[in-house]
Amino acid sequence: MPDKYRNFINGTWVEARGGRTFRSTNPADTRDVIGEFASSVIEDVQRAVDAAHRAFPAWRGLSGSARGEYLRKAADILESRVQEVAQAMVRENGKTIGEARGETLRGVALLRFYAAEGIRSVGEVIPSVNPKTLIYTTREPLGVASIITPWNFPVAIPFWKIAPALVYGNTLVFKPASITPHCGFLVTQVSNRREFRRAC
Repeated sequence: MPDKYRNFINGTWVEARGGRTFRSTNPADTRDVIGEFASSVIEDVQRAVDAAHRAFPAWRGLSGSARGEYLRKAADILESRVQEVAQAMVRENGKTIGEARGETLRGVALLRFYAAEGIRSVGEVIPSVNPKTLIYTTREPLGVASIITPWNFPVAIPFWKIAPALVYGNTLVFKPASITPHCGFLVTQVSNRREFRRAC
């Protein structure tokens, strides 16, 4: 019996409405079923979007440095699981182990790069012709971002999009490619581990 994977919404793993699922199989051996994954409907998406909107004020309220610490810890967790994630990618995506390991390490590098962005200046002061006027710019988070990623780089591309969205104060809903849902599960799991929450 294949493992079952659910959606991660509002801090909890939940089944799709109606309990519908679909299977992900190994492209090199279609008899190898990786797992059954939640087949989401519009109500599931709305539930995820609503949860992201509710989480937005608290996440936005954190300093860039604090948000960067979340990404730094996620990088540490992903780095500790490079071989596991790479092997899962080989099984589901069909990459060679060397390419899969390199892509996973790219995900680690992306998380570390954007973690450092959390302490960088997010605006600038612009000279004014009026000495009593201060002109400056600052970046403001947009709100809830939708992250929809392809199958060909199922670990690196999600982190490439997720990390900057988070470090600049946005919340998000992540939808991985339908043919690499287990890789999407692993990307999501990296930011849901108990050690991650404790470290932040």
